[in-house]
Amino acid sequence: MKPLAAVTPTRVLVVICLAFVTFASVVAFATPPGEANDEQDHVRNAETLASGRFYRIEEGAGLEPLQPPLYYLGLAAGLRLFGADPLHDALPRAVAPGAAVFRHDVRTDAAAQRRFTLLRIPSIVFGLCTILLTAAIG
Repeated sequence: MKPLAAVTPTRVLVVICLAFVTFASVVAFATPPGEANDEQDHVRNAETLASGRFYRIEEGAGLEPLQPPLYYLGLAAGLRLFGADPLHDALPRAVAPGAAVFRHDVRTDAAAQRRFTLLRIPSIVFGLCTILLTAAIG
């Protein structure tokens, strides 16, 4: 019996894709709203586009001024699709100015978690597409 005969490139790719989607989903569902990497800047840019204006692409415009506008246009469409309330109102407030510790004891936190999770799903889909395109190129 050949134990390595069952290992094929397709099966390895399936395992990698399943692992990525599983771990990325756990992070998306478990991370409190507004605390994912650069999420507050992403929300600001997407809400700016959803309001019909263009976000600033210049020095001092936050951590994410150079993200492709198509990404933010997709998030802006999601904001309009999933609710009209601005997400920046649901962003957690720092315990102290400049602190990286946030308060989540507000009554709307559960609803904000659901909305942020929905807007994190496209990133999981884009990540999966990146894996598949990389495998196809390889």
